[in-house]
Amino acid sequence: MKLPAIQFYVGDWLRDPISGCSLEAQGLWLRIMFVMHDNEDYGRLTVNGKPMPSQLLARRCGSPLDEFERVFKELDDAGVPSRDEAGIIYSRRMVRDAKTRAGNRERVARFRGSNHTGEESEPLTSEPRAKSERKNTPKRPKTFDAVAEYAAQQGLCINEARAFWDYYDSQGWYKPNGMPVLNWKSLLNQWKRRCETMGKQETNGKPASVWSLREQQKSIEADINRIKLRTTKDWQTGNAVYATNGDKDELTQLRAKLKEIKEQIRSQ
Repeated sequence: MKLPAIQFYVGDWLRDPISGCSLEAQGLWLRIMFVMHDNEDYGRLTVNGKPMPSQLLARRCGSPLDEFERVFKELDDAGVPSRDEAGIIYSRRMVRDAKTRAGNRERVARFRGSNHTGEESEPLTSEPRAKSERKNTPKRPKTFDAVAEYAAQQGLCINEARAFWDYYDSQGWYKPNGMPVLNWKSLLNQWKRRCETMGKQETNGKPASVWSLREQQKSIEADINRIKLRTTKDWQTGNAVYATNGDKDELTQLRAKLKEIKEQIRSQ
């Protein structure tokens, strides 16, 4: 099953030779990463097990072949892409991540296939074994809305709720140690405590609740600016012309919510 999202490590990008390339070359490599992510052979540019032709790769990147080869040469000279003995281009980080995920799946499979003594369990025909299987299946939330609702109840901002969802959903709801997530609400509470610890450090000891409110404030202000950017003004009347019918109502609600949050911050 293909991953729904790509893991992007900003720190690695900034420390990699790619950061010294032109913006044009950086953009091409990012597009190539998308192709690698979508490929069956994850992180590698292959077609039926053979190196992907330059013409095909250029077409998938939406670039003329001559322009593609010119910009790709800059990436090659900087040592950004890697090649194996067969000449297949691959991303070192993406291939390494794929191996890590495969190792995690293998460890989980071994865990499911053995009992506490380390011996092979009975076939999956017995009732106790079936119950064990259910216990070792990730208990994921049905939708992001369920996560957002529970996060709001716990006072966690929507941005962190989204970060929590994106991370564990990309991992198939398995923890970094390869074990399945059995209680996502408990895991979200742990995520919240880490956010609060970071918030205290980043706000010079102010209460974590204030930090959480400020995060909500930033998110709402960003939404307000997003609506403003697509709103024009009628030069004859001076009235705002909204891009969609719902923008005006949404803007009113956001401003009311922003006012409420600012009042809560002042009362802290």
